[in-house]
Amino acid sequence: MTIQKTAIQEPHYSKRDYKAFWYLLPWIIGFIVLQLYPFIMSFVYSFCDYTVGSNLNFIGLDNYKELFTHDREFWNSLKVTVLFALYTVPGKVILALLVAMFLNRNIKGINLVRTL
Repeated sequence: MTIQKTAIQEPHYSKRDYKAFWYLLPWIIGFIVLQLYPFIMSFVYSFCDYTVGSNLNFIGLDNYKELFTHDREFWNSLKVTVLFALYTVPGKVILALLVAMFLNRNIKGINLVRTL
C-alpha cells in the first residue's frame, strides 16, 4: 500500500486581485473604525461602570438588571420606539412602491423624471 502525498497549493493572487484589495482597503478601514470598533466597545462598556476619563470597572450584568427592573424610562422608550417603527415602516414601503410603479410607466419624459 502506497501513500501518495498531495501538494497543498497556496493561493496565488494576481495583480488584479491585489489591485481590488487596494480599492477595498479604504472601505474596510472605514468600516472597522466607524462601525465595528464602536459596536464592540459599546458592548464592552455595557458590562462596566464607566465614566469618561476613569478606568473600566467590570460589573457584569448589573446594568442590565437595573435597566429591566428599576428603570421606568426604558420601558416607555421601548414602547415609543416600537410604535414609531410600526407606523413609519409600512408607510415608507407603500410610498416607495408607489414611486417605483410611477417610474416604471412608459410615458413621455419619464427618463428625465427618473434622473431627478
